[in-house]
Amino acid sequence: MIEIYFDGACEPVNPGGTASYGYLIKRDDQIIERGSGIIGKGEGMTNNVAEYHGLIEGVKAFKKLKIEGRVTIYGDNNIVCYTVAKKFGWKKKKTVWMPHEKAPHLKKLLDEALKYLEGMDYNIQWVAREKNQEADDLSKEPLIKAGIIKSIYPEYNFTKKIDKEKEKEKSIIKPKIKRKSQEGDTCPKNCGGILYWESSKMTEKRMRKAYHFEKWLKCNKCRAVFFDEKYKIIHQKETKSLF
Repeated sequence: MIEIYFDGACEPVNPGGTASYGYLIKRDDQIIERGSGIIGKGEGMTNNVAEYHGLIEGVKAFKKLKIEGRVTIYGDNNIVCYTVAKKFGWKKKKTVWMPHEKAPHLKKLLDEALKYLEGMDYNIQWVAREKNQEADDLSKEPLIKAGIIKSIYPEYNFTKKIDKEKEKEKSIIKPKIKRKSQEGDTCPKNCGGILYWESSKMTEKRMRKAYHFEKWLKCNKCRAVFFDEKYKIIHQKETKSLF
C-alpha cells in the first residue's frame, strides 16, 4: 500500500503571510520519503496555494522513486482534494467543469498538479486534520525554523538568546498532570474494555449524584461509569452487571 500525505500553511496571516508546504510518502505504513519548504511571502500567498504546492511536490517526489502500483493521496484541504477529484468546479447539471473560475492562480496550480498526476493510478481523498498530523507538522517546520511561528513543541523553537532563568525552570521536575479520559480510551479498571459516551437513563440512586451531567463515559465490557467533572473523572461502581 502506497500513500502520499500533503499539507500547506500560510502564517502568521492568511492571505499575505509566508506560505510553506510539507509532504510524506509511505509504503506499508513506513515513511520512505518526506519534504518541506517555503514557497513565498506576501501578496498572492494563501493557504490554498500552499496546499497545492504540497500536493505537487509530493507527487513529483513519488515519481522520482519510480514505484509502481496504486497510490492513495490524502490531504485535509477539501477544496484541493475535491477539485482534483473533480467533485468541485462543475457548472449546473454537471455538464461543464470549470474549476477555480474566479481564481486563475489556483487554476494554474490545479493544471500543474493534474499534469504530474497524469498516467498515475491514484485516488485522492480528504481526511480530517488529526489524521494528517505528520504532513501538517512538516508544512510548519520551515516556518518554525525561520522564526515566523512558534511550535507547541519546545525543541522546535529556535531562539538566539538563552534565558537562564527559564532554563532553570525547565530543569525543575514538575508533576505530571493526569490526562482527562476520553471516548475510545481503555477502561481505567484494566478490564480491556473501551470507554464510550453514554446518555441513557440511569438508576434513581445514581441520578441523585449525577443530575448535573448530560452524558458520561461508560465501559463497554465491565459497564463501569465515569462522570466528567471539570478536570477529573469520578468513578462510580455499576450496580448491576450485564455479563
